[in-house]
Amino acid sequence: METLLCIQQGFDCSQLLTPAIALIGIILALIQIEKNNKTRRADFAHRLDVEFFTDETRNCFEIIEFIEFIEPKTKEELPFFKIDKTKIDKLSKGYFSIKEFCDKRGYEISSSELDDYLLGQFEKIGLYRKKKVIAMAYIYELFDYYISGSHNNSEIQKYIQWVRKFEDTKDIYDKFDFVAKECDNYRDKKYKK
Repeated sequence: METLLCIQQGFDCSQLLTPAIALIGIILALIQIEKNNKTRRADFAHRLDVEFFTDETRNCFEIIEFIEFIEPKTKEELPFFKIDKTKIDKLSKGYFSIKEFCDKRGYEISSSELDDYLLGQFEKIGLYRKKKVIAMAYIYELFDYYISGSHNNSEIQKYIQWVRKFEDTKDIYDKFDFVAKECDNYRDKKYKK
């Protein structure tokens, strides 16, 4: 009956069929693209997670509550962190890898090592967040404990303030600051403070 109506009015109903099929195809393609994007984002977060959680990174994070920043006294010296051996020795036997990590380094860790294994990782995560490469939900769930714990450490903050005194490093760790603040904001919203 509708076909008759279309023909009587001089209108071919098949003209609507092609755009309708094209529209359905576009909608299905957009749904598939979104599914692929979610998979890629999850894969990226997983790879970042695997790359972050190395033995060195875990050990660096575990020792930050036992470190003291030592500022160089001369231009020839490099900054480092002294690890409190007395406190490390009091740890239970379950902390063997941390004790071994500290022994191997003579109860000192260079600022370069701390940067490579910990602070630089947070800088990279902050950059990814700033460029919107990774969702804040992923960062919060995977890394907030480590980012906040490190960022709130007074000895790490002393080091960051010290290194920012130099002209060519004024913005160092700015993405670490950024992602730490983002984590704080996310936590506040999540728990509605």
